[in-house]
Amino acid sequence: MLNAETALPGTSSSLPAPADGFQPPVGAGEPADAPVRLAGLDGLRAVAALCVVVMHVGAIWPNAPRIIGAAYLSVDFFFLLSGFVMARTYEERLRDGRLSAARFLVARYRRLWPTMAWGAAFSLPFLWRDNPDLPTFLGASLPNLLLLPSFATPVLFALNTPAWSVFFELVANLAHGLVLHQLRRAALAVAAVVSLVAVAACARHWGNLDLGSQADTMAGGFARVAFSYALGILLWRWHGNRAPIGIPAALAFAAMPVLFIVASTVPFEGAAFDLAFVAVGAPLILWGGLNMRIASSGLGWMCRVAGAMSFPLYAVHYPVLLAAEAVRLPLWLGPAVAIGAAAVVTRATGGFYPLKHR
Repeated sequence: MLNAETALPGTSSSLPAPADGFQPPVGAGEPADAPVRLAGLDGLRAVAALCVVVMHVGAIWPNAPRIIGAAYLSVDFFFLLSGFVMARTYEERLRDGRLSAARFLVARYRRLWPTMAWGAAFSLPFLWRDNPDLPTFLGASLPNLLLLPSFATPVLFALNTPAWSVFFELVANLAHGLVLHQLRRAALAVAAVVSLVAVAACARHWGNLDLGSQADTMAGGFARVAFSYALGILLWRWHGNRAPIGIPAALAFAAMPVLFIVASTVPFEGAAFDLAFVAVGAPLILWGGLNMRIASSGLGWMCRVAGAMSFPLYAVHYPVLLAAEAVRLPLWLGPAVAIGAAAVVTRATGGFYPLKHR
């Protein structure tokens, strides 16, 4: 999700048609190890991660103002972005047999697990604090350490709550490697529409799309990732790296925090807002990110650094915020501490290394 590869393929004018008859757009099937990155998507990933951090500050600090409650929808943007980037980076190799579904899933797991392990390690004291009986502690921590859900507590990932979305992304990666890469565009569109119907049903049933982190809303998590991930694949197949609409990148960067703040303030949170965001807002934001063409500028470098830190921030922010609140740091300082911890983890896991060679 957050650390999905963003290496931008080069340009090629002669792309062979895959066996399933799908002809990718220009720019959609070139080698995945080309050096150029999509700085706009890096930056948007960081914005979405920061929205989640601010949302959790409001949830962790007693009496904190709830100014960005709808930021759980950032996860749907992550799912959309992951589908887009995974299709761009891996789909041609999956289709022509150079990459098996098993190797793809192993690669994704190896990419995600080390960073999530840092968050899990930071979270162990808080899991014990909240579940001091050994059977529950082990029943939750051991599966969660492996990025698997546990039903020992009502929360699927009691060890580190945000890890729930990483599990669902891995499920989507598995489906991509086994089935989705083989589907023609029309069939994939039908699957996305069916998934959207499921998302709408879940939103109507529960009143919003803040679903998937708990056992009793797990079905909603599957619906959310199925739709947004499939839509991301479709967007890549449709237009590649070139957004079909000239949405300003600045508008895309402001969209998530502004929309989430307004939705919480007015308020007009709920099923209708959530559905509009995942079906319309998230793709428009992605297009705005694609319109950001500053790969060699200082702002582009800042976006790439922020993008490199975004997944570590997502992985470690929750236990860091819990620790900051436990020692009674002011709530405004919590995000700063979380960003600092994310920088350390990014360095420790080699996340900054590719940026030094660009």
